[in-house]
Amino acid sequence: MQSDPEQNPNTLDPKELPSNKEILENPSDLNVPSIDSDTNQSPSPEAPKKDEARVVQEKGFSYFVGFAFLSLLSILFFFVPGIASVFAIHQINPLNSSTAWIFAAILSVVFWLFFKFKIKGFKKATYWYLAFCLLIFIVLILIHNASESFNVFANLFAMLMGV
Repeated sequence: MQSDPEQNPNTLDPKELPSNKEILENPSDLNVPSIDSDTNQSPSPEAPKKDEARVVQEKGFSYFVGFAFLSLLSILFFFVPGIASVFAIHQINPLNSSTAWIFAAILSVVFWLFFKFKIKGFKKATYWYLAFCLLIFIVLILIHNASESFNVFANLFAMLMGV
């Protein structure tokens, strides 16, 4: 549905538009609307002024190493309930590392799905699951500190690495 140019004053005839060559030769001839000083529109304080230059600090190598480390820790934190369950099974019947990783991943997803189906809302279920992960991690720390001869985290690492 096209509107009639005589009825709509905002439509332009393509013949009236300047060509690209004319714009490049005389950019000052263009009718660019300017902001009137009478209006109470002030530029936002975040927008750079004409004479200002924004300096963007380049991210160094340590930024990316830290991001990778935090990503690894967050993934491991998600799998803490599954890893702890597999570690308890490993204490009864030793498992190799690939079996431990597979069962830890499956159990962690099952635990998360349990929270997802029992608690309505994705965000709320995720928060409850993260609280559960934190609780499991605290229990592992308590077991580590309570027993003088049983090093939980070294044994967990050895189980997951297949040592």
